[in-house]
Amino acid sequence: MYGFDKLTVLYYAQAAASRKPIAGFDYSIEDMAKFGITNVKAVDGEWDWRSHNDTFNVIRVPVDR
Repeated sequence: MYGFDKLTVLYYAQAAASRKPIAGFDYSIEDMAKFGITNVKAVDGEWDWRSHNDTFNVIRVPVDR
């Protein structure tokens, strides 16, 4: 559930400007490690699925821990 409280008015304004609804959020591989999630391997070697997504706006949430 970490991340819902991080969605600020700025994120919603950016989503409105891009005309793509906010579909959720995700974390960087480094930030996932802060939750104890390790050994994450991207199948294509790159953690950049956004470049293939034209429909939804997914926010990258920074972890403050």
